Amino acid sequence: MKNKLFLSGLLTTMPLVTYSQTNFIIIFTDDQGYQDIGCYGSPLIKTPNLDKMASDGLKLNSFYVSSSVSSASRAGLLTGQLNTRNGIKGVLWPDSK
Repeated sequence: MKNKLFLSGLLTTMPLVTYSQTNFIIIFTDDQGYQDIGCYGSPLIKTPNLDKMASDGLKLNSFYVSSSVSSASRAGLLTGQLNTRNGIKGVLWPDSK
């Protein structure tokens, strides 16, 4: 009985801690070059919304994908595994089975 009273007293005296949640957005594109977005220095392509997101948040400069083709790299992003482990080794076409 003493343990239960001590535990309930401990829980009621603990301060409430709130954590702010960080939102993040992953923009996953195919065949995009480094300079295809305005915030990375494109003089020709205007991307004001992406530029605003980059200036308000975090802009990363190193990019890695698990495969050079779209289906396998998307599967790698979704599973957190290399394409050699998740079973998607190439492009999945709409008519493929």
